[in-house]
Formats: sequence, structure tokens, C-alpha cells
Amino acid sequence: MAPVASSIRTIRYPTPGVTGGGARWSRWAPARARRAGTLTAVVLSLLAHGGARAAVPESQLEIAGLTFIGSRGDGSELVLRATRAVMAPDTHQARLFDVRAEVTNEQGSSFTMRCTEATLNLATNDFSAEGDVTGVTEEGERYAAPWVRYSEEDDLLYSDARVSMENESGRYSGDGFRYQILERRFRLIGNVRVEQAP
Repeated sequence: MAPVASSIRTIRYPTPGVTGGGARWSRWAPARARRAGTLTAVVLSLLAHGGARAAVPESQLEIAGLTFIGSRGDGSELVLRATRAVMAPDTHQARLFDVRAEVTNEQGSSFTMRCTEATLNLATNDFSAEGDVTGVTEEGERYAAPWVRYSEEDDLLYSDARVSMENESGRYSGDGFRYQILERRFRLIGNVRVEQAP
């Protein structure tokens, strides 16, 4: 049976060019530094509330209650909270269940999201959300889709699945969307329809 975290642990990974720290479980360390907004620390807070829920391969770690925080030098931060997670350190992947996500910058929250499941890339901070995905952007657009993906390197939130979006101008739908985080611009793509005018 795979090990289960039994107490709160904080795991910090030093990034090339950043001194100090001293990593534990270094095989989970990010594989690369990113552009000007270089990752300065990745912090995993692991909180267990009991034994393993199911047997998983020895190379994986099942955790009940997880908070993942990824920070960059530009002050932006990704926070993912899940009621359960299965970590695969050898592949830098984590499967999260019952997930809440938030990306913030110096100006405040860029977007928030909830979903049934998500797959997180521990090396890049990218993640894919699936199952009843709903969220809100900084400008107040409320979106819902079967799946949504987040690319940290591109500062992009997107989906190519049928999506609905509501803001102060009305309710709309389309065959996908692109949310440019730095530009704070939400764009529906493909077969855009007005579902309800204001």
C-alpha cells in the first residue's frame, strides 16, 4: 500500500539562481525555470485525515487534503486545494479530486475555479480541470464548461469545449473560450450565441 501523509509538511524546492532552502523529496523539484517570472518556490502542504482510501502503486502517494502553492518572481501565485490527491513524483503529475483553484497577482485575483477533478503538472504548474468546471474571472465573467486548461507559461486559461459565460452584458455561449490573464481579456470562440440579453 502506498504511503499516506500523517502530518502537515512543507516541501520547498530551490530554483536555479535562488540560494538557500535545501529541498527534501528533490525528485519532485521543478524541472526547469521559466521566463522572467521565474518560479521562486513551490510549496506543498500535505494534510492527512486518516488512512489510505485505496491501494495505489508504490511509486505514488495518496493524500487526504492537499494545498499546492506555486509562486513566481512577478508576485503571481497559483493555489490549488483538493480533498484528495494521488501524487506520482516520478512523472511530476498529481491527480486532484474536488478541487478549488485560484490564480492571483499583485492586483488581486485573476480567476477562481471549481471542478470535480484536475491533473496538475508539478514541474510547470499547468493543470487540466474536468467535470462541472465553473469559475469567475477578475472582471466578473462567470464561465462553465466540461473541461478547462490553465497554462502558466502562456498566462492563459482556455477550453475548446462548449462553454457558457455570463457577465453584466448578458449570457452567452460558444464552442470554447480564451482568457488572456495579463490582458484581462475573455473571448468566446466559435458559434457564439446570445442566450439572454441584459
